[in-house]
Amino acid sequence: MDANELAEQQAVTAHEESLLCYFFMLNHKVEAFARFCVIVEPGMFYSSFHADVWSTMLRMASERNTDEWANYLIVAEELSAKPISVQRKWSMADCIDRLIRIAEVEAPYSLAEAHRIAIIVRDHAQQRLVKQAMMTVLHSTSLDDFHNALDDLRLRLNDVQRPITGDVRTVWDGLESWKVECERAQGGAAVNTGWPTIDRAFGLIRGGEVVIAAARAGVGKSWGGTSIAVHNANFGRRTLMCTLEMTASEMTERIVSTSLNMAPRDMRLSHENLKVNDAREHLPHLDNIRIYDKAMTIGQIPSVVKQAQIGGFDPDLVIVDYMGLFGWEGNKNALQYERSSEIARSLKTQAKRMGKAVLCLAQLSRQAGDGFDEPRLDMLRDSGAIEEAADRVLLMWKRNGNVCIKVAKNRHGEEGACAILAYTKGLKLEELRAASL
Repeated sequence: MDANELAEQQAVTAHEESLLCYFFMLNHKVEAFARFCVIVEPGMFYSSFHADVWSTMLRMASERNTDEWANYLIVAEELSAKPISVQRKWSMADCIDRLIRIAEVEAPYSLAEAHRIAIIVRDHAQQRLVKQAMMTVLHSTSLDDFHNALDDLRLRLNDVQRPITGDVRTVWDGLESWKVECERAQGGAAVNTGWPTIDRAFGLIRGGEVVIAAARAGVGKSWGGTSIAVHNANFGRRTLMCTLEMTASEMTERIVSTSLNMAPRDMRLSHENLKVNDAREHLPHLDNIRIYDKAMTIGQIPSVVKQAQIGGFDPDLVIVDYMGLFGWEGNKNALQYERSSEIARSLKTQAKRMGKAVLCLAQLSRQAGDGFDEPRLDMLRDSGAIEEAADRVLLMWKRNGNVCIKVAKNRHGEEGACAILAYTKGLKLEELRAASL
């Protein structure tokens, strides 16, 4: 190791110690720690000891209501008794000695300084991964190895690949997590559509699940997504709307019109009379909706969610409008079928990684006609992989001025439930009645 590499290693280690010191000595608020955990994961630490300390604090913060999770003596005891990895066992004396040195650093840190340090630690980790991937490309010995390594490098550069930090778990660990998810669902962390017939078939939509709502252009899938967001906002559930088709202003118009029960056309004609502060006072539930309207790739969804979390908004539901507009960063010669298949598979992977429910709007193929005939599941546009990756699929079509909706796939329940949705004056889609189609 040359002098430059040694100096870089020491600098990164110092930043890691500073970040730990901030929570040991200055900030015992678990909410602040959770926000930092959005930025820095255990696998990003250069020092394996610091990574294990962070993992232990993360586990303790989720298990204990007191501030013991940030008491360095208790953290040392917990880490030595329950090592993160069987290959790395830290003695009690070594843990206490090292953590005391970290905690006794006298440099005062503000929240902004700690936030900057966390970003530095994350960025160093990403640079190390990119360097490793670059070296793999340079040392490839065959054309296949070169292309595989190049694909991996591309994923690293787009912050898609992350270090694996989880453990292989027992069924009983999984059962405990399942109970926690059920409790969170009862507490409002899970979401639903607001359409009784569909919700009876679906139950609650939980984190990590992907729902596809598909229709031909002009049927009303975007209004359906808006209606779901406003419904959940009324119950205190947070929605991040990623609109790849409309601007934030256009999406805001739809959200507010459904809440005011006023047609968008009438809103535009009377915009001079609309006072933003009055609207904020009378529509406080709309604070539970955020909008992102920039172009993005499928791999950038977690980054957008993290950006929202850093700003204090942790969504329960992510709505994407719509799948066909995702940017493509893979092989430029890939066929549309291959692109759509990879995007569909990645959507499920990202939903699981984020632990968020995802509703993605999608187009149906021309086989579905002009949108007035009942479509089939095999009419999803471009790829059958969309059907395979989704946990649930809703198909929509027009009939007599209303919108028909059908559960075409339901991984966690029965299929075939149908309902007729009608537009309110504000163009919110509400269930008119269940249907037998």
